[in-house]
Amino acid sequence: MAVEAPIQGLPTGFIIIGRTILTGAADTITVTIAPGFRYLKIHAALLTSGSVNGIIRFNADAGNNYAVRESTNNGADATTTSVSGVTVQANSAAPASFITADVLNLVGSEKYVTALRNAAAAAATNAPGSRQTYGKWANTADGITSVSVVNTDTGDYAIGSEVVVLGLL
Repeated sequence: MAVEAPIQGLPTGFIIIGRTILTGAADTITVTIAPGFRYLKIHAALLTSGSVNGIIRFNADAGNNYAVRESTNNGADATTTSVSGVTVQANSAAPASFITADVLNLVGSEKYVTALRNAAAAAATNAPGSRQTYGKWANTADGITSVSVVNTDTGDYAIGSEVVVLGLL
């Protein structure tokens, strides 16, 4: 087993490579990042008003170039193919959601995503709901240079909603 030593002057762990915080209500939160990061982590703290259906898109690609396998509250898997993004929130009216996603970003390969969502109505009497998503962006030619969380339902992401992208070379 080979272990490479860190290259002098480069970070050895994930670093923040982009961050966007909403200053007004919106349906899209986009973070632009430098190319070349092989591994990405996405953290999204989403405050909502109304019903939201959140998807992740890469490089503003809104074509039907994504496929998804997902489960809500550890239920049965559902699959969708040839869709316009990786679903991370489905018809949620929860006032807040926290989403984490890991992304393999290799040029020459499809981009694989593993995402988890935690959301609940307010008060200790409401247990959080969960969503597990495994998705892919079928683009093999490009590396990811932007990440967008997009609401495709009637509600909005509220002021203070935030998306942070971390990268590892």
